[in-house]
Amino acid sequence: MCTCVKITFKVHGESTPTTIEVNVSGIYNDENYYYWNHDGIDYYLYYGLGEWQVSFGGLGFPAFQVATAWKESTPPCPPLGSIPQWNSGMFDEFTTEECQTIYGDCCIEIDVCWTESKEIQCNILKTTNQGNGTYTVELFGETYTIYFDGTVWSLVDSNSIQYAYIPEEFSGSCPAFRSWTITREPLFSLTSSEVDCQLCGKEERIFREYDSIKLPENFEEPNRGLKGCCECEYLVFASGSSSTFENDVTSAWMKLSSSSDIITFVLEDANGNPANFIPTPQPFIKEPNAFFTTINWKDVLTSDGQGCYTLKIQYEISGIVGFVIWGHYKLQNYSIQNTLKTARVRAFFNAFHEMEGINFTDSNVESTFRFYGFIGNRQPNTEIDNIIYQNREMKRVIRENLNQYEIITDPVFECFTRPLIELFLLSENDLFISDYNQHNHSYRIQDIPVILEESASLDYLPLSRYAVLKCKVGDKFKNKRTYF
Repeated sequence: MCTCVKITFKVHGESTPTTIEVNVSGIYNDENYYYWNHDGIDYYLYYGLGEWQVSFGGLGFPAFQVATAWKESTPPCPPLGSIPQWNSGMFDEFTTEECQTIYGDCCIEIDVCWTESKEIQCNILKTTNQGNGTYTVELFGETYTIYFDGTVWSLVDSNSIQYAYIPEEFSGSCPAFRSWTITREPLFSLTSSEVDCQLCGKEERIFREYDSIKLPENFEEPNRGLKGCCECEYLVFASGSSSTFENDVTSAWMKLSSSSDIITFVLEDANGNPANFIPTPQPFIKEPNAFFTTINWKDVLTSDGQGCYTLKIQYEISGIVGFVIWGHYKLQNYSIQNTLKTARVRAFFNAFHEMEGINFTDSNVESTFRFYGFIGNRQPNTEIDNIIYQNREMKRVIRENLNQYEIITDPVFECFTRPLIELFLLSENDLFISDYNQHNHSYRIQDIPVILEESASLDYLPLSRYAVLKCKVGDKFKNKRTYF
């Protein structure tokens, strides 16, 4: 009862009155009292000496001066709409009314996250009005209070230190349906919504889904004594021409947890020093807080020349600093002699990558992957449609070549089969094949657009870590036909 009072007052010397709504601040003389601050002065509306009084500086006469009072006024509520019987010159005007909104007259559900031991912890809390427009919640082992001070909703600890607030423009009757502004750690995020008070805290099951990311990890293979173990270096080539067949491209990406996280792509030379070429982070069109970079090795060849390079991604995610190595690369000038015995797939990614939780849609990320192996063995797979006429003459109706090609790697480590299986042959929207072998029947396999038609298979070599990957792709455009 009387949890909120609307006050209109004009301090002596001011030109216009001020109107505020004040919640109950506590108990004095067994009755509610109300506190507010105006122009640096603390005011208190309370019941004392048999009447409702307004003092400044603190509670109670004669310790604190009474600015105005109502004669013959009784509890439990201040006399609404009354004009003071006398004043001390502090106010030219002072009236009270019922609040237009009763702040805190609802039950709320709070989705809150905080950082603990460098990890983000989340919980769902439900709380109800405690009877004076305030709410209490248990967070990280301490009781916190949510209350409205006439301007903003605040979440404070037992020492009245603010941890979060809803901005001033919010004017609802309870702290619901808004994201809060965080002002102090370890609080990370907080949202609140109104719930049915009859069900508050009584549900048998509560389901919530949170967007989260897994911190990137550097996987280092243990050396189990096998010769040639754990060495993966990717060949990349570039030339001065504009031909995509002669120039390799490498893209890397990472997803962060929020806009405050930091990501830096770094290309290092063989001595561990940053290269002259600086990779540029680019945002994903449909994925907030995720970034990619595309390295055109042609540009690196111009700025830094041939050599060995390492592509790293440095990050700071939710205060955790680290880095991952995307790959080790050996850059050479393109030539027929240098590229012999290799083959390459080139892909554009424009779909949702579920394994990484990144939506590549509309970002058109390009990357190539070169390996020792072979792409070829074209089979035309001609579709034949003939017709027999009444005179038993047979004529052609439609002929169509459904070209199919094989992708075959040399015996390679997992660091070559894994990107092919889990990225280039799984996530591509546009795929192009190129072969650079001397013994290929056709030298025309230069960025031919294809699509995967048969699943990749692996042939494992006994007593070895090597495996051979095989798969079949076909023409992306089925337009090699004749018909009437």
